Amino acid sequence: LRSSSKASAGCRPFMPAPPGGGCCSAAAPPPPLSGDRECAFFRLDAALAAITEPATGVDVLNALFKRELDNHQIFFAIGEALAHVHKLMADGKATRTLAANGVYRYQAVGAMESAA
Repeated sequence: LRSSSKASAGCRPFMPAPPGGGCCSAAAPPPPLSGDRECAFFRLDAALAAITEPATGVDVLNALFKRELDNHQIFFAIGEALAHVHKLMADGKATRTLAANGVYRYQAVGAMESAA
């Protein structure tokens, strides 16, 4: 994990900071909130961007976490990725379909409408 000096206040310790430090990118600042909520809203946008095409939970994990993770970190990261897509589904911003191979794929609702 990156050192706590690079993580902004309120970020969970297992959440790796993106390049440049802090929990949120300087290139795309989140809404003006504080702590975990600030990180969560920024990462919801990143999760939504990751599912413009049908994507698995692992695809979303890879979009949210750009560096190599150890097994312990992957456990938390897949939980976070799935929680984000489930929040997007609850908000009506994403859907989930079960592929023939038994793997769920998530897709942004707007991306589906523009492809139709």
